[in-house]
Amino acid sequence: GHPGELMAVTARLLDWGNDQGLAWDMEPTPTGEVWGCRLEMLMTDPAEEPDMHKWTTVLMFRLAD
Repeated sequence: GHPGELMAVTARLLDWGNDQGLAWDMEPTPTGEVWGCRLEMLMTDPAEEPDMHKWTTVLMFRLAD
């Protein structure tokens, strides 16, 4: 979907994981969160698909040990 929706989608994913009892590989710090690994990969080539509403982004967040 549109990049402007990414923050809300990410929040829903993180909330879902928390509801499932998952522990993310993340430490809160006074200056923000520090993630062990967090990737947001745009899978759509904007040159081939200019409509941002049709873009696909894959979210990947490492779980804690």
